[in-house]
Amino acid sequence: MRDLQERLVKVRAYAVSVLERADDEELQCYLLQLVQALRFERSDKSRLCHFLVQRSLRNIELASFLRWYVTVELNDPAYAKRFYCTYEILEDNMMKLGAGANGDEDGLKLWQSLVRQTELTAQLCLIMRDVRTVRGGTQKKIEKLRQLLSGLLSELTYFEEPIRSPVAPGVLITGIVPSESSIFKSALHPLRLTFRTASGGSCKIIFKKGDDIRQDQLVVQMVSLMDRLLKLENLDLHLTPYRVLATGQDEGMLEFIPSSSLAQVDILCKKLL
Repeated sequence: MRDLQERLVKVRAYAVSVLERADDEELQCYLLQLVQALRFERSDKSRLCHFLVQRSLRNIELASFLRWYVTVELNDPAYAKRFYCTYEILEDNMMKLGAGANGDEDGLKLWQSLVRQTELTAQLCLIMRDVRTVRGGTQKKIEKLRQLLSGLLSELTYFEEPIRSPVAPGVLITGIVPSESSIFKSALHPLRLTFRTASGGSCKIIFKKGDDIRQDQLVVQMVSLMDRLLKLENLDLHLTPYRVLATGQDEGMLEFIPSSSLAQVDILCKKLL
């Protein structure tokens, strides 16, 4: 049995050495599954754990997603200790980073920018709680949402410092636009929020609480992975998977994609051809 365990350790070590050859884009495709693989490591500070942390230190998008994937698993009592250990290793190593040669933020500021994502989602949960208590139809709830964003929670309309979008960490968001934010007509009353971006544009995000977004996250991730593999074989299906991120066991964010009529799609296709 001991000999078998030693061989398994060598096999897993070899697997990590193969992963080291992958670029950041490819690694991100498998990051969710690699975080789940930490459950099967023999120690909390495994080679896989250190590999994921070290690669994340080189890419803020990987760091953001790794932090969220680990954070969600902290609610699992069977493996909370292991994932908390990974979280601490990521935090400690990122805090030690100095400023980049090209003027990039130092590790402390980078970590704080990721922590502010959690603070934002906590405030969105409070908004959902207040909105759900409003009696009346969806329009009444929308009015309450905009009232909160323009009044008690007006700090959400202009952040003190830009926050990295949880679903797209490469995008810096600077605040919520109350007049362009709304609520979907459904039992869970998901929020549709329009955020200003640091580049002067905007992005729309759906925030849901009450559903296990991890299922959506896995399905969309698999579609994205298959799309990438097919493109490597010169087969482009012109898919544009939207981004999904679970921020808890029953909450998460989804990229909002405006709907298009068949006529609009037909016009776009003719332009491409």
